[in-house]
Amino acid sequence: MTVEYVLWLPLFVAILMLVVDVSLLFLTHANMYDVARDTSRRTALGEFANFSAAETYAETHALVGGHTYTADVDYTGIGEEVYTEVSVPMADVGFSRIFAVVFNGTLRARVTQRVEPS
Repeated sequence: MTVEYVLWLPLFVAILMLVVDVSLLFLTHANMYDVARDTSRRTALGEFANFSAAETYAETHALVGGHTYTADVDYTGIGEEVYTEVSVPMADVGFSRIFAVVFNGTLRARVTQRVEPS
């Protein structure tokens, strides 16, 4: 009985770590999308004096995991639309950092919002 336990334990631990990492990935992405949507909406309504203030707002409100988020807010130039993109390095997401090894990139959430008429 002990031999089977020792043989199967690493597999179960690996599956558990994978589930935790995927859950954190989805939680982080959902938070980034919510912050990007809120920032785009506030920018479209004219609540920020400039794009720098909007980017600071987005970076400080993306709070899941205490990661270093990067925000980019700008006009698309098509039909008066503003876009917000919030990103975080994939190496910062997750518990075991397996995504940093498998997916060497950046997790992004981008939202486009039409500017409200004055």
